[in-house]
Amino acid sequence: MKLYEVNQAIESVIDQMVDIETGEILPVSDELMEQLNSLEMERDRILGYLAKLVLNTRAEAAALKEEETRLKNRRDRLEKKENRLMEILDRECGGEKTNLGVATLSYRKEWCDMLLFCNYRTFVVQSDNAMEKAKATGGKRVIYTAHHPCWDAKNRHGLPEMMDLDYKSIAHLFTDAATAKKPESADAPAPAKSEAPEQAKPIELLRQMMADANVTDAEIQKVVSSKGHYTADVPISDYTEKFLNGWLIKYWPQVLKLIEADRTGLN
Repeated sequence: MKLYEVNQAIESVIDQMVDIETGEILPVSDELMEQLNSLEMERDRILGYLAKLVLNTRAEAAALKEEETRLKNRRDRLEKKENRLMEILDRECGGEKTNLGVATLSYRKEWCDMLLFCNYRTFVVQSDNAMEKAKATGGKRVIYTAHHPCWDAKNRHGLPEMMDLDYKSIAHLFTDAATAKKPESADAPAPAKSEAPEQAKPIELLRQMMADANVTDAEIQKVVSSKGHYTADVPISDYTEKFLNGWLIKYWPQVLKLIEADRTGLN
């Protein structure tokens, strides 16, 4: 029997126990009581089944909700990973169409030729005394032109990875671009060629960095020889540009720390 049928049967049995005209309770026979008890037991059985169905449905809904949360978190992690990997591809391909075999990266419009990061470099001296903290001894404003975990930067002009914050360091790039875009008339006389300011050479850039930090040639030669790159008697002017750019200038902060540590030891 269905629940509504059981309820109707119970009402019918109860009606037989009451006088409709007077409302008095009539003597109840054993057969009628047995029928009423049987119907109430059937009703309890149906209600118990419905309660179990509610609990099962609730548990299934909770399991689905938990699975949805897990899948959403997994999707979010994958999307973040995709964005990070795409940023690396975009940075390494430089905004140019690139065929990688398994996929081809293409762009509607090439991205910038130069992305620079400006910062202030602080020179810090570490004391030999463990109880004393490191002290800042000055610094300078610089431009970074290459990517670093702390910032994003790039360029397509072969600039050094770090330069002084001076417009002269990049002025020639804009001068060349303006000259290339200037229209020329066929009848007009050819303008006199003017030489664009040359990019600072690695040795000049190193000399400027040494002057800013009050570093001598002997101190540079000592660090270089200690690392096994050149002997201490080789002048800095004889260092190759590849070594100047790829080691001394690139790792100038670390070189400066070695020099400052050596000064502290001598004192």
